[in-house]
Amino acid sequence: MAQTGKPAEKTAAGTMYLLDTHGLIYQMFYGVGPMTAPDGRPTNAVFGVTRTLIRFYEQGADYLLAAMDSAEPTFREAIDPNYKAHRPPPPPDLLLQEPIIYQILEAMHIPQLRYPGYEADDILATVATQAQERGLHVFLCTADKDCRQL
Repeated sequence: MAQTGKPAEKTAAGTMYLLDTHGLIYQMFYGVGPMTAPDGRPTNAVFGVTRTLIRFYEQGADYLLAAMDSAEPTFREAIDPNYKAHRPPPPPDLLLQEPIIYQILEAMHIPQLRYPGYEADDILATVATQAQERGLHVFLCTADKDCRQL
């Protein structure tokens, strides 16, 4: 994630952290060592995402928003059916953790934004632009190279 670890600079309107949710889940799944609940369910991504969300608040986030890819095909796939067609499916242990992570986001009152036909980076770009226009200091929390132009 493109975060420095420094406390967020406060502005009059506040500080917003925009999360590439699936990117964060993948990063934590592969970056945190194996962990399981007492019943054997994998929990490494759950732990890593939760720890990261808490850290963002500790660093000064006034607002967090979790952007997610559309469950439906995107407009890019309509243009090019081969777009991301060769990506392997997510590991089953990662998929088992996603519903728990979504429940944690909900419990922490972090809005989850998904829009049919769009990817998380499209949502991040739109919200970041609008938030900056309203005077918010925005942090993009993503490793997605498509967001570098923002």
